[in-house]
Formats: sequence, C-alpha cells, structure tokens
Amino acid sequence: TVGTYTGEFAENFQVMDGEKNITANYNLTTKTPGQLTINKAATMTVEAVDYSEAYDGAEHKGGATASVTEGTTYEYSLDGKEWTSEVPSITDAGEVNYYVKAKNTNYEEATDEGKLEVSAIDVTVSVADAANVKYDGEEHEGVTTYTFSGVLAGETATITYNAAKGTNADT
Repeated sequence: TVGTYTGEFAENFQVMDGEKNITANYNLTTKTPGQLTINKAATMTVEAVDYSEAYDGAEHKGGATASVTEGTTYEYSLDGKEWTSEVPSITDAGEVNYYVKAKNTNYEEATDEGKLEVSAIDVTVSVADAANVKYDGEEHEGVTTYTFSGVLAGETATITYNAAKGTNADT
C-alpha cells in the first residue's frame, strides 16, 4: 500500500572481537532507522463505456473498465465537477456525455469521457383510401381510422387526422 514505512531496531546490539563479546565497551547512542516510501503508480488507465443505438425502450447504462480492477472504484460526473458512484444511463432519444474517474489507493487516478446516445426510430402512419364514391351531389368524408408501424410493442401512438371531404368528382 502507498505510504512511508520506517524500519525497527531489535534490542540485540552487540560488538564482537573475534569470538569475544566486547559490547560493554560501547554505548549505542543513536539509532536512525531507514525509511521506505511507496508512491502511487501512474500506470492505471480507464475506458468509459459508450453506447449508440436506436430507441428500444430499454435503459442503457454507461460504466467503465480500468486496467487495474482489484481495489478500484469508479466515480461519474455529468459536468466534471460533482462526482457520484451512480452510473449514468439513457432510455429516451437524446445523448448523455459523462466523465468517469477510476480511483485506487496504489495508483494515480485515471479519467475518461463517455457518450450515451439513443436515436429516434422511424414511425409511419397510414390511412386507408375511402371506397370509390360516385357523384351524388352530397358531401362525403374519407376514412378517419389510421394505423402506425414502427411503434414498439406495449407503446401506443396517436395523431390528429382530419379526413378528406368532398362533394364534386375529382376534388
């Protein structure tokens, strides 16, 4: 783990002259232990998840993958200033740009940007033609029912439609 560590001396100071212990001739007055400093590594990278598809009614989440997974946490931001652990998502047509930050106590923070994009799907509406009506001097109105195609199952579409009206032939 990143930090500064200090060595420790044992209480077994001893001075020998060959086989003879002559420690009593010495006073150990200063003990200066060595230190080991472990700094953060700068080798971690992170890649944000991008998404770009047509609307399908489902929620699609961003996210990230870091090159170092053990002990790594992720934070997300929509503005690069306020960070949260909540992963950004998108459901409806539009786009969400976001930032991701990977944090690990043994590595420098790594950042990336991601984009979630949902495009609108094409929908068509069709109204059936009215039956051929022979001129009879009366005003006739076309069909007012319509059908949509391209709308997802479970979702409904409506539109205001004013049917064609006419009295004379070829109008």
